[in-house]
Amino acid sequence: MYIGWLKFVDVPELVKIAEETGWLLDGYHVKLMMMHAPHMCYGAYDEGALVGAVMAIEFESSAMIKYFMVKPTHQKQGIGRRLFNTLFGVLKEEHPSLYLHANPQLKSFFEQSGFESLMEVGRYLNVGKVPPFSFTNAQAKELDGGNFDAILRKIDFEIFGENRMHFILDEMQRNSSL
Repeated sequence: MYIGWLKFVDVPELVKIAEETGWLLDGYHVKLMMMHAPHMCYGAYDEGALVGAVMAIEFESSAMIKYFMVKPTHQKQGIGRRLFNTLFGVLKEEHPSLYLHANPQLKSFFEQSGFESLMEVGRYLNVGKVPPFSFTNAQAKELDGGNFDAILRKIDFEIFGENRMHFILDEMQRNSSL
């Protein structure tokens, strides 16, 4: 078992592990993370096969840990702890503020490292014709206007206290060759 940096060829296996562990993982987004911060994308390998991963995105003064997962067949063997400690050791020295997007079942695991739960985020999938969010007409007009980026920047800055627009736009926008 060894911990190393994730490679683009690992993405299909990472998607499979995500499906097995209940994560919603977008291979395109993972590749973007690997391009922007390859030194923050770690994998656990057992005899050369990917069995777990953890990734992070760095901002001006904070970082967000994402996609922390271990294949069900390899859980409860210390692999997740090794993965997490590898990334956490790098991040905690350079970033005064760390937050994570994680599985609620791992709450006690993260509390052992000093994290505290501030909010829970639900998972919403739009499987029908009705949009998953309910906006008032005034909110919809505000978002539909040409100042969407400015409004988003303002709200995000009020919450996080730093400029995260590059990340947000990568998360929300896709370029298409069509």
